[in-house]
Amino acid sequence: MRQPELLTGTLRENVDPFSQWDDATLNDALTAAGLYSLEHNKGPESRLTLDSIISSGGANVSVGQRQIIALARAILRQSKLLILDEGVHA
Repeated sequence: MRQPELLTGTLRENVDPFSQWDDATLNDALTAAGLYSLEHNKGPESRLTLDSIISSGGANVSVGQRQIIALARAILRQSKLLILDEGVHA
């Protein structure tokens, strides 16, 4: 499985590296991708904001958060997406 690539910088810079979008649009893309739903059960101190610092390779965020950030980036670009998920075998 290939992991999404993240750069050292803010969440904003990782979602919108060319500064093309306003905050509302970036937050809409992150919400549509599910980032804030994922963080709903955590305390406010662990919630990511557009100014949250992302360390090299995204080492300070979970794999799920990295995937959602990459999905938000694709949503902003209006890329065609095909999302496949592995089935769980019981």
